[in-house]
Amino acid sequence: MNNLQPTDVFRFFSEINKVPRPSGKSDKINAYLTSFANERDLEYDIDQVGNVIIRKPASPGMEEHPGVILQSHTDMVCEKINNLNFDFELFGFDISKEAVKSASGKYKKYNYAVGSCFNMPFADNSFDLALNIFAPMVENEMARILKRYGYIIYAVPGKSHLMGLKKILYEKTYENEEKHTEYDGFEFIDRISVKEKITVNGEMGVNLFKMTPYYFKTELGAEEKIQKIELKDCFKKIRGSSFRATSFILLLLRLIRPSFQGA
Repeated sequence: MNNLQPTDVFRFFSEINKVPRPSGKSDKINAYLTSFANERDLEYDIDQVGNVIIRKPASPGMEEHPGVILQSHTDMVCEKINNLNFDFELFGFDISKEAVKSASGKYKKYNYAVGSCFNMPFADNSFDLALNIFAPMVENEMARILKRYGYIIYAVPGKSHLMGLKKILYEKTYENEEKHTEYDGFEFIDRISVKEKITVNGEMGVNLFKMTPYYFKTELGAEEKIQKIELKDCFKKIRGSSFRATSFILLLLRLIRPSFQGA
């Protein structure tokens, strides 16, 4: 940026860009701004919501003229670029210890916990955004962990979700019912349908089957011996097949009732 004009403006722009400042995490940029003010003997205040107000006296001879106010957002919207290594704060949890162990082994830079969506292992008002993938929507808990007016991306099954797996398991199949559900304390923002063909086979197919309600709902017979035989038969069928596994809907919701959090 050395050749860009005006030089001072782009020099400070370059310095500010070196300071991590995602939304809701303004401590470092606030420290930069207050240090800037202290180095130049400028008066400043930080209000209760974190705004930094810096005051500069008028230039000599301009004291009677109206003041000028310059305002800017100090945070930035984070976007991950594949070839850059930004350390955004991300936490994941699942009720399955094995799933958490697998995720933490593959994506080591993030934070994980074993927990339930009915009692999430996080403090109140912790997150700007929550992603819920096929888990029950527990409005009270979601509202508790989200910051004021935070967002949820909620993935719910589409009509033909796991239809390929159903055709392997059952003689008669059915499409999932798509409902327009209102979630207490949240407003609907947007809806995106996702239909992609992901080929699942072999052991991956068996593992997927174990994660679905069909694994627990499939009628395998009353006797333990029969159960084992029929369960093995299900596994055999799935291992030897390829099927379409993806059809879901992404719902974007926003928290609109701060009092829902007990605030």
